[in-house]
Amino acid sequence: QAAGALRNLACDDSDNQNIVARAGAVEPLLQLLKTGDDKGKTQAAGALRNLACNDDYRSEIVGAGAVEDLVHLILTGGANGKNQAAGALSELARDYNNRILIARAGAVDALVQLLHTGDLNGKTRAGGALGNLAVNNDNEIAIGRSGAVEPLVELLSTGDDEAKIESMNALSNLAVHKDNKTTIANAGAIEPLVHLSRTAVKKARTRAQEVLKRLSEIKEIVIAIESARANCMPQSLTIPDAARLGRPRN
Repeated sequence: QAAGALRNLACDDSDNQNIVARAGAVEPLLQLLKTGDDKGKTQAAGALRNLACNDDYRSEIVGAGAVEDLVHLILTGGANGKNQAAGALSELARDYNNRILIARAGAVDALVQLLHTGDLNGKTRAGGALGNLAVNNDNEIAIGRSGAVEPLVELLSTGDDEAKIESMNALSNLAVHKDNKTTIANAGAIEPLVHLSRTAVKKARTRAQEVLKRLSEIKEIVIAIESARANCMPQSLTIPDAARLGRPRN
């Protein structure tokens, strides 16, 4: 109950976040995250997530050892615990140095698993965390090879607005790397991105346009985008079969 109260107190209020953190709440929250029951761990992860929204406390939370326990909660907790832990990692991964430590703790595989098997909220939080982790060259490559791209692309069609935006943030960051551009295109992203760039809410339209712009650095993908825009491509195709990336022409 105390963790739940701290979680609510620290929600979207920097003054309250300062009060909670300066009162020494981080250590007992970490102890609850490590030894509590599923409800307690969930409340602790949610409180840490809200504290991590404040730039001043991310390093403290990571330095105190939260990351490994948050990853463990994603792997073993109930649905809400997984979601809160993924949300906490997403906030912590806004800091560059934390991205490296979070990835080394095995977070990428845990988040990809949640992206495949979680409920919509869990998939959304996992997509957000992977997107923040991807703002690092090594992480970007690792995530591109981890199996994350296909479920991120699936969210473009099945998610709500928030899920789609988080997915496109992640895809945009992954698309900085050339190999990931090919993976994203071949996973079926072109047509839903073109559709979202025309019909989605403003923020989602902007994100879709950003991803398409990054993908357009490869000639074959430009062809696929132009075809999709002209409504000449069947939904099942992303790149014309003869020009399928990574496959030789017959």
